[in-house]
Amino acid sequence: MLIDAQGRAVTAGYTLTGRPDFVVARFLKNGTLDTAFGDQGRRILDLGGADYAYAIAFQADGKIVLAGESDVGGRSKIALARFNGNGSLDPGFGGGDGYVLTSFGKDQQAANAVTVTPDQKIVAAGFTSAGVNARSAIVRYGYGGGLDP
Repeated sequence: MLIDAQGRAVTAGYTLTGRPDFVVARFLKNGTLDTAFGDQGRRILDLGGADYAYAIAFQADGKIVLAGESDVGGRSKIALARFNGNGSLDPGFGGGDGYVLTSFGKDQQAANAVTVTPDQKIVAAGFTSAGVNARSAIVRYGYGGGLDP
């Protein structure tokens, strides 16, 4: 959870009904959902698999970045999604989709943390594994969601 410049709480997570999907929600100072955000205070995003958001960050322009994983058929990828300040998906991120999926060619990948650098690059950290061989993973993206060489 983060607090925005107006004192509203913004949270990241995932749905628990049916197949999990990313969720971002914004709450007013009094704890009620901010109905001016997304769909009555929240936005659900299906990335095509079992999608889990574990981390959240703000960009300087008020955009919201969620990081986690998307699992399709037992193989997961690092998943990032970006939302505008009003809760709409940002079409300027990820080639127009509003999200990006990244694989290191392993069975499992996930981002458990995300931050935005002063030059607006996005850094996600988590893990990658094949069987029992888990490794730390750090990946950096440009402002538009492409991998930063």
